[in-house]
Amino acid sequence: MDKKLLLTIALLTSISLFGWGCAKPSDTQAPATQEPAAAETGESNPAELQPTSITETTSTAGTATKPETTVKTHAVVVPPKTDTTKQPADKPTTHTVSITASAFSPQVIAGNAGDTIRWVNNDTKPHTTASDGSLLWDSGSLQPGAAYSRVFKAAGSYPYHDGSTGIKGTVVIH
Repeated sequence: MDKKLLLTIALLTSISLFGWGCAKPSDTQAPATQEPAAAETGESNPAELQPTSITETTSTAGTATKPETTVKTHAVVVPPKTDTTKQPADKPTTHTVSITASAFSPQVIAGNAGDTIRWVNNDTKPHTTASDGSLLWDSGSLQPGAAYSRVFKAAGSYPYHDGSTGIKGTVVIH
């Protein structure tokens, strides 16, 4: 082939590769990263994120007869699918207090507004549970094995006692 023809082909190839390269992202473009908002809002666990890669190819004209191709790989973090089967955190829960001969167990029990506190008499003698101060609740006599439940709708600290033995306990609602 004629030297002039080879130079013309090389020049046209370089120009077209250069033009194609201008339409692509530059080599100095920062790699894609995950926005921290998902982890901060609890939508996904950062330990469960799966890395994925994106490949970027750019071409440059090295010499008149041999163009170079550079391949760059950027890591991209893709969060896992959101689990839609989880129950909401504010779903009411039942907490149980065991009544024994000498104590409420646990002596202090905590819950959220809307939760139920359930007292179960696990002693061989009858017991009661009644609020201190203004009467908010009184279970009456609970025979062995019997239970009493109350839903607590408002936040606060609710001290109570057993009218039979004088043992004390507290319900703390957040």
